[in-house]
Amino acid sequence: MVLKGEAVYTRGRQFGVPNPFDADGLVRQNTVDWAAGLDFTLPADTRFNVQLFQRVFFDRSRDLIPDEHENGYSLYLNKKFGSKWEAQATWIASLNRSDWLFRPRLQWNFEKNWRWLIGADVFNGPPAGMFGQYDARDRAYTEIRYSF
Repeated sequence: MVLKGEAVYTRGRQFGVPNPFDADGLVRQNTVDWAAGLDFTLPADTRFNVQLFQRVFFDRSRDLIPDEHENGYSLYLNKKFGSKWEAQATWIASLNRSDWLFRPRLQWNFEKNWRWLIGADVFNGPPAGMFGQYDARDRAYTEIRYSF
């Protein structure tokens, strides 16, 4: 098991606001973003990660949509099936509202240096939320890659 943590302070980062009277639709904010997570190596070539994260707005503008403390969590599961197949799933969700992203993915290493990937991004939540703003834009994707 591995415990990970990180934090970043940002001064003057610009965030969009829905105020029609704001000249550029942006407001400068000072923030701290932090994350703490645990990585687990499980039997049968399986890995699991759980993470908590938060963004804190200092002297938060009233025009911002996010709360003063935006909280969330993520779950990640990865499983290898022999030497050629790998599956993973990522779940990211807000603790402030019903916002989430689900990202399943399957990878096939069919030849040396070649891989084929297929996956999807499924978004859900309120229209002004971190993931809900993309709710009507779910996507499926594929990639073929040669590495040298």
